[in-house]
Amino acid sequence: MKSTHGMLRSVAWGAVAWCAGLMVLSSGGNAVAGSAIGSSHGSAHPSILLVTVDTMRADHLPVYGYGRKTAPYLTSLAKSATVWTRAYSTSSWTVPSVTSLLTGVYPATHGVIHGVIRGKHVFKQEIIPDDLPRLAEVLKAAGYSTFGITANPHLDREHGFARGFDHFTCLGIGTAEQVNEAIRGWADAIRSAPGPVFVWLHYFDPHYPYHRHPPWSSRFAGNPTAHELEVIREIAQTWPKTPAEIRRNKKRYLVVGKGLYDAEIRYWDTSFQALLEQLPALAGYLLVVTADHGEEFWEHGRLGHGIDLYNETVRVPLIIRLPGGGPAAVKADPVSLLDLPPTLVQAAGGTIPPGWQGRSLWASLVSDKPLAPRPLLADLNRFEDKPRRLALITTHFKLIFNVGTKAEELYDLDSDFGEKQDLSSREPQKTRTLHAQLVDLVRSLPVARQNPAATTISRERMKQLRSLGYLR
Repeated sequence: MKSTHGMLRSVAWGAVAWCAGLMVLSSGGNAVAGSAIGSSHGSAHPSILLVTVDTMRADHLPVYGYGRKTAPYLTSLAKSATVWTRAYSTSSWTVPSVTSLLTGVYPATHGVIHGVIRGKHVFKQEIIPDDLPRLAEVLKAAGYSTFGITANPHLDREHGFARGFDHFTCLGIGTAEQVNEAIRGWADAIRSAPGPVFVWLHYFDPHYPYHRHPPWSSRFAGNPTAHELEVIREIAQTWPKTPAEIRRNKKRYLVVGKGLYDAEIRYWDTSFQALLEQLPALAGYLLVVTADHGEEFWEHGRLGHGIDLYNETVRVPLIIRLPGGGPAAVKADPVSLLDLPPTLVQAAGGTIPPGWQGRSLWASLVSDKPLAPRPLLADLNRFEDKPRRLALITTHFKLIFNVGTKAEELYDLDSDFGEKQDLSSREPQKTRTLHAQLVDLVRSLPVARQNPAATTISRERMKQLRSLGYLR
């Protein structure tokens, strides 16, 4: 895949004196940060702002080569950050991927893989197991004050997402401005925190049903009519099926749908800029911007996410900016959302739990040290009436395996990052080799214990889930 980040490479490494003597890595693998990365809270370790944007696919951002100006502010931040061009989620929808981000383990180990059962079945979502250490807990043990705000009803206290946070709120389905309002309400608590601070903000905006955000919705979506907007909203009720009118007028509705999606990203970008301008201390934190998954626009015959494991849904943006800004870098090493928990804990000088399955990117982040190749896993086991799908992702190839049908797809990620040419029949030996690696990796993972599941849904939660298209 060709890099499109010439603007990032133009920032000279030597121009950033901040990086000199940044940190020394201890032989034990934990970070010992120098005073140069001290936070405003007087700690030797940086305060951390982790931002996850629901459904924001990487290739709809200018920093990844997208032609539309969907995120000019994020682009400006990336000029003094490290951008990973091949970052992957552990699944293609929110619940398992965010659980992996918070617990440091693959979905097969944490077991939080459902979230809703369609048709006549009762909605159930597993609760995160108590025996899995959370990122917020580990940072809290390292002396951090912890704050978390989520704008997705799945990511709530009831299902274990609040554990480890001193302050936590789930807004249900909330806008970026509502997330900003909530964190502004905690400004005094953040300012008076005795040590460094960890803030997690999960924004929702690019998730359907898409909303109009003038002027960008008109600029990007070609002035959609009221009827077209109503048809687009129907996707939330018919997913994973596509409304008949959209199928009949695919070309036009792709213009409208992609345009509204891009406008949602621009709305988030503008809102995020406003937040950092209103709370400028946050701009000096160690900043991580990523997503839980992406979104498919018929690249493989579907709309939405949580249906398959192609790159449009499992590849995610990953931008890490050192406190106050650092040198620009672009890295093409395949990395996983699982790598973020140990990275942040190492930056915090904490102890990485031995059961976490990712690896720290910190040494690679602060130096040119390359990452040793290793396979990554994406896992989709959402529906009881559909077979599990697994994807093994390596430096050059990706294998997708349907556990039910035993069908396999092989893609060369260097020449075919869009996954259009299945090579499994032409490359049987490579397919067999990757399949064996996939089996070995899956078998090496501790299996999730039986998780308790929420068995009741409030009327308000039913309304929220229906608006997302998860219930009918």
